[in-house]
Amino acid sequence: MNSEEIKELLKQQEYSIFGTGYVSRMLLRALKKQKLSDNLQTFCRSEVTPGETFQGYPVISAEKALQSGNPILLGIHDGGKGSVAGADKMIRAYPYLKDWLFGDPLQRQVILKTDEIRQRQPQDQYWIAARYAGIEGIAENDPEKKEIYLRAMSMHCSRETAEQRLRSLDALMKEAEKNGLDPERPVVLDTDFRVIDGLHRLAVAAWLNIDEIHADIYPSDDVYLDLFGEKNRLSEAALRRNGFKETEIEYLRECRRKCG
Repeated sequence: MNSEEIKELLKQQEYSIFGTGYVSRMLLRALKKQKLSDNLQTFCRSEVTPGETFQGYPVISAEKALQSGNPILLGIHDGGKGSVAGADKMIRAYPYLKDWLFGDPLQRQVILKTDEIRQRQPQDQYWIAARYAGIEGIAENDPEKKEIYLRAMSMHCSRETAEQRLRSLDALMKEAEKNGLDPERPVVLDTDFRVIDGLHRLAVAAWLNIDEIHADIYPSDDVYLDLFGEKNRLSEAALRRNGFKETEIEYLRECRRKCG
């Protein structure tokens, strides 16, 4: 289904969203912005706790949601859909999420220098460095470095999702080593060079010394701060609050230096 077909369906039928993590929060924000949230009934997951809610909505089992016959939007990153039982019966929303949130892009498939993108990120952020730690952990088969990646990702998603993202990162590295980064999967930036999507790809580009990358450029919008505000930052203060040791933070500083 394309974007317009999904929108029309959601106007006509009650529906659920699979997932209760970061992408699901973004998706709900996008649906509200598009005035498509009136028919949203529940969120769902593979395993649930009785009485659980998310963003003010009941959380039910994915099995029950599928049995209802109502549409289910996949509120997860595309890289994790392979781990979701019944995903083939759900609707992929991730490809349209950025357009629903930020409007039409100003430019598509523009070629940018990877160093310029990385150097324009906030200095007290470890978004890309944490991904680079995961890459080193995979390349060196180092469980401690993998664990740093998993703990950093788990600050904003479930441990299960973080482990799936590590597996997806492994696959992305192998594909990029063989064929380069896929131009059909551009990083997504706004006009202030803030990264909306593509942090793993930028880390892989640093690892493989890839000089240029395809990008879609969207207008800068305050919605960015709603989605990527202080709660979702990987600052040193946030890392310390989440139990990272000084030696681990120093390692992430080194990863950031390696990223350029």
